[in-house]
Amino acid sequence: MPTLTVYEAPPGTPEYNPAIGKTTPAFAGHMYFTISDGDTSLSYGFAPAQAYANKLPPFAPGQVYGSDLENYKTFGCILEAALAGDVIHQYHLEAGIAVFHIPN
Repeated sequence: MPTLTVYEAPPGTPEYNPAIGKTTPAFAGHMYFTISDGDTSLSYGFAPAQAYANKLPPFAPGQVYGSDLENYKTFGCILEAALAGDVIHQYHLEAGIAVFHIPN
């Protein structure tokens, strides 16, 4: 059964940064979600582009990251919703927005 899971990671949550190859406390809080069909989970989060990470002020050009599920091993809150039956047929990312295709 497909599921949508929303994760919340408060400021200070350990975050693996592949650009520097180590785990450091996250500068700001973060929210990301995963979509799973039971076999595969896809992770989507939006944060400052890598060149702007951990810099003040925290307002900068952003990008979609597909690695948050691997980069954040702990989190503050999880909300999971089952998507039953034919509610969801496929999903993909368009311009940083998760688009769900729901049958008529």
